[in-house]
Amino acid sequence: MFGLSKSRIQRLELMLLLQEKYQMNSVQISDFLNSNNIKTPHNKTYNHKIVWVSIMKYKKRLDRFKNDKIIDVKERILVEKL
Repeated sequence: MFGLSKSRIQRLELMLLLQEKYQMNSVQISDFLNSNNIKTPHNKTYNHKIVWVSIMKYKKRLDRFKNDKIIDVKERILVEKL
């Protein structure tokens, strides 16, 4: 996954797990996250709207990356004299 920090991916994976495996709804997931003192990336508490949108966007992101393949990777190194 490009562009997301490890902690953000872990929170999104937790939300997805709670929804799919434990059949929790957005209100239950937000209550779970808040009771375990898990904050949003902006250090706020969760509500059902944030959870629902986060899960929806994460699922779309996973679908996009499922269909993509990395064809080529280019790296560039810059050397600067001290």
